[in-house]
Amino acid sequence: MPRYFGGFVWLIVWLMGTWARADIILARDGLAKAVIVIANDANGKVKEAAEDFRRIIEQMSGASLPIVAEGNFTGEGSIVLIGSSALAGRKGITVTQDKEDHDHYIIKSGKNFLALIGNDDGQLTGTSYAVYDLLQRLGCGWYGVDSKWVVIPGKKTIRLPKLDIDKRPAFYWREMGVDKGLDPAERPLAYAWRLDNNDTIFPCAHNLGAVVSKEKYPRAWTQGKYNPCLTDPVSIKAAVEYARQRLDNEKGIVGLSFTAVDSDSFCECPTCVVAGNISARMLKFANAVARELRNDYPGRFRLNFLAYWVSHAPPEPMVKAEPGVQVMIVNQGDHLKPLEYPEIPEGRNTRELRNFAGWQHTGGLVGVYEWWIPSANQPPWQSIPWYSGETALKNLRFWHNNGIRYIDYETYGFEKKPDPYPLRWPLHYVGARGLWNPKVTARQVMSEACRKLYGPAAAPMMKFYQTIEQAAMDATVKGVNWGLGDPRKIYPPAVQVKASEYLQQALNKTDDPAILDRIRDEIAMWDEAVKALTEPVTSN
Repeated sequence: MPRYFGGFVWLIVWLMGTWARADIILARDGLAKAVIVIANDANGKVKEAAEDFRRIIEQMSGASLPIVAEGNFTGEGSIVLIGSSALAGRKGITVTQDKEDHDHYIIKSGKNFLALIGNDDGQLTGTSYAVYDLLQRLGCGWYGVDSKWVVIPGKKTIRLPKLDIDKRPAFYWREMGVDKGLDPAERPLAYAWRLDNNDTIFPCAHNLGAVVSKEKYPRAWTQGKYNPCLTDPVSIKAAVEYARQRLDNEKGIVGLSFTAVDSDSFCECPTCVVAGNISARMLKFANAVARELRNDYPGRFRLNFLAYWVSHAPPEPMVKAEPGVQVMIVNQGDHLKPLEYPEIPEGRNTRELRNFAGWQHTGGLVGVYEWWIPSANQPPWQSIPWYSGETALKNLRFWHNNGIRYIDYETYGFEKKPDPYPLRWPLHYVGARGLWNPKVTARQVMSEACRKLYGPAAAPMMKFYQTIEQAAMDATVKGVNWGLGDPRKIYPPAVQVKASEYLQQALNKTDDPAILDRIRDEIAMWDEAVKALTEPVTSN
């Protein structure tokens, strides 16, 4: 066989592989090679997603892809279908537009087309999730609101392989204090992290005192100082009236919060005492309201309340939840160790698992409220990082395996610095990824993030984060509610020195100005933390 024949065969194989991979080219040498097509009646969310895609692709490549309505598309050239449309339907790509299908999205490519389509019903933003998912696969990354913590790689030519991605989140509701609706700076971050801050799904505000108003229903307040009587028919009637008004004025499924005022003060009248512990009273109260509503509003309401503090233990006597009654338990365990970490002697996580199982038995437990605010009661943590990535993921796996589908992380608000992301982003980013896929590991998530953020300095930066993560796991101090204990016992001098050395190694690995800025941010954050570690620990 002639020598050149083998080379010819190799060339053919290479070209076939290239053609198979390159189903669509968005940009070549800085020039647009595709058109973004949206439905003629595309809503504001789809238009926003299309504009985000156009803008970021232009930042990457210099190519500005035009956006056209499908009625104006000539049918020539490559297309990017963003959002549901008749044209996408003709290609067999559809996503149900229904709130009950949650945050479903599809990324699919074929010959000369790319489809980025999601469920955009109501407050859902599936199409934006599809857009930002693809951009992350192209090398982009969002790790903070400051532009220095956003990674947009330069690529004059953007060529996509064959893609067939169909995604639904492991947890339907994913709250993490990143507001995609009110703060424009945080909107891209929320889409990239694919959070769902729609608190109309599972509201748990402490509003029982407002629903059963002391001024309007004084009889219900003869015993309780901060919360009304939960067994008085007047209280139940007030809650039913409130629920009916909401259900009559709002469409679809309505979330109603009957969480008690944030206090341990409850009515202790004879009827309440006979009803059982606070948890039993709360559940019986919600059940009574649900029974009054179910005939007129079947399947249209969710009556929610928090199980925490004095209602953290399960109902005694045991009570079964009526249909439509939902409970969100607050994780009051030791946040330095996974829930299933063996405790000898029995500790906070053992109690947490026991109470969790008890609330599961009611049939109403579907949500978990998780606090990531260690500085709420311990000021030194305002400037000290806390990264327990694998611990967070292990807890998410436990909750997911036990039927939990709603997670509310309370984050931010207690840090000294106006921008908390250099301090908190690793834990929050790993958690956000776990809310979609709790099987992912912290090492996988952080390795990818470090490659994007730090390039040649990724390895020492990864070691820095692993050092502070392992310190939390190795600590003998026990975490407490809304606090992690004495940070000096988590980060002793040996850990401080080791972490500082990795940061210095990272600084010496690159001369890229953007990467150096990020590393210096983390060095400044760690220097502040080391300073705080020398101060006495106090609690609020």
